[in-house]
Amino acid sequence: MQTIKTLLKDSRTAKYHKRLQIVLFRLMGKSYKEIIELLDCNQTTIWRNVKKYEEFGLDSLLQETRGGRNHAYMTVEEEKVFLARHLKAAEAGEFVTIDALFQAYKKELGRSYTRDAFYQLLKRHGWRNITPRPEHPIKKKRKRFKTSRCFHKVRLMYQDEAGFGRI
Repeated sequence: MQTIKTLLKDSRTAKYHKRLQIVLFRLMGKSYKEIIELLDCNQTTIWRNVKKYEEFGLDSLLQETRGGRNHAYMTVEEEKVFLARHLKAAEAGEFVTIDALFQAYKKELGRSYTRDAFYQLLKRHGWRNITPRPEHPIKKKRKRFKTSRCFHKVRLMYQDEAGFGRI
């Protein structure tokens, strides 16, 4: 009970504050109705947190339960192993393309996979698509530069000058 009180004062456990309060009040002998009025939570929440504390101890209340990569086809470690295999091939002098990587990944998964998701996988592991440009984007084209230097004489005429035979 004393450890729960010290954890309630610690700012690092602030996001688990309500869980700790539920268990503390229950250990102090308060009823479910009193805890519901004090903390404005559901009876099921109180029961679940107390049960978790009794079964697994105090550390179970201080763990983040939300989030995760629940729909991933591979874990992050498996993805790293897959990319490391192809990185070794690239370092050996083999030319690695995105299409070849994508086909190998689909073959390893044994199912269809979108190209967008594969690009996200590459980005997640710090891979970039690097292709050299054929020339600098600001480089002036020779032909354009030559034509811009030629000045064409422009004869300025007014509307009534056509009547004098100039056109």
